Amino acid sequence: MEQYEVISMRQKQKLLKAVSLTVVSAIAALALLTGCGGDAGGSPTPPASSGNPASSTPSGGDGGSEPDPDPDPDPDEDKETLVTQDQIDWEYTTNGSGVTLTGYHSKSRSVLKLTGDVNIPETVGEGLKVTAIGDNLFRGCRNITKVTLPETITEIGYQAFQGCENLTSVNIPEGVTKIGSEAFYLCESLTSVKLPKSLTKLDQYGVFRSSGLTSIDLSGITEMGWAEFADCVSLSKVILSEELKVIPDGTFSGDEALTEITIPASVTTIETRAFDGTGLKTVHVPDTVKVLGNEVFAGCENLTEITLPSSMTEIPDFFLGATPSLKSVNIPAGVTKIGACAFLKSGIQKLNLPSGVTEIGERGFSQCMSLEEIYIPAGVKEMDESVFNEYNNNLKIYYGGDKDQLKYTRQYFSGYVSAPDWANKIEHKDTSPLSMLSLFSLF
Repeated sequence: MEQYEVISMRQKQKLLKAVSLTVVSAIAALALLTGCGGDAGGSPTPPASSGNPASSTPSGGDGGSEPDPDPDPDPDEDKETLVTQDQIDWEYTTNGSGVTLTGYHSKSRSVLKLTGDVNIPETVGEGLKVTAIGDNLFRGCRNITKVTLPETITEIGYQAFQGCENLTSVNIPEGVTKIGSEAFYLCESLTSVKLPKSLTKLDQYGVFRSSGLTSIDLSGITEMGWAEFADCVSLSKVILSEELKVIPDGTFSGDEALTEITIPASVTTIETRAFDGTGLKTVHVPDTVKVLGNEVFAGCENLTEITLPSSMTEIPDFFLGATPSLKSVNIPAGVTKIGACAFLKSGIQKLNLPSGVTEIGERGFSQCMSLEEIYIPAGVKEMDESVFNEYNNNLKIYYGGDKDQLKYTRQYFSGYVSAPDWANKIEHKDTSPLSMLSLFSLF
């Protein structure tokens, strides 16, 4: 039977008393230094009279320190002891379907330090059914290694297992319909978990964030909250639901072991930083995706190939920033705007901007040191001076309009500025010499 360490209440009382005495001593010392109660600095303190409680001596005392209110004749009583699971009292509150576990202690009322395997009972008290794990119930229990939940559980609360860094196994019973935010945040040893069919929404924040998961089957999850699996650095395999519509902010951000993923045709929106900093190598974004947020694939250092949806009208800010392995990309014909830092520090070598592009954001191609050729259509009438900040000396900029009519701006500055040095790289071309460039043309 599993055993648990106990810290006695007597130990807690002694610790609190020691802290209290230290604080009182510090205050007394400060009073002497500042003249409080003396004749220096400020009004003198009136002398204590027999009616002044401050002058009283505790009963049985000698005028010195207060006697120990809890003498401890047994020196072994304060040592940590062990209890078995049947010696645990569970604290709970009632809910609509049963009770929610909110805390625990040993039956001797000592503070309990859980270790090893923990089995949650189906009932507590007088046969009350346990249906929920309360908020923060096992938060920071670093020595728990396994948790067994009864089939009666339908809800797991906010940060219920947060920081259980040695937890390697937990079952989520069929019947669970809700898991609270950060329930398994920082469970670094938890490498796998099976989600029940009853759970269709993982709609709270960061449920498995920074956990040790290596794979996860989300085929039954149709709705997710943001950063659910962010910073799961060992996560390498993910299966998404064919009914999923939105991949929220930061869902897989920082998952460097994630090298591939299939985005279902059901997805219509991919929000900011959904895949930034992942290990993705190739990505196909289906045409069903109509909304793409900023930084979606930023920092994907291993990305070599990406297919963008034909419905795309804008390359968002930082969208493909810091992608040094990406040598080429085919920009959809409907794109009219290149966002700020959209290709910052990317490995792009040649790029043909569609004829409909009219705007290029600040630092759009800054620090693209591999960029050799780019075509900019005549619809672009002005550019920020930082667009090609830090460029390849061999860079060729082909422009469909009159380069002498191009105007240059500076961020946060009203009006136009003189042409930057990279303007000397511009040469007029009525049509793009790169018009046949495709995603596979650079081998």
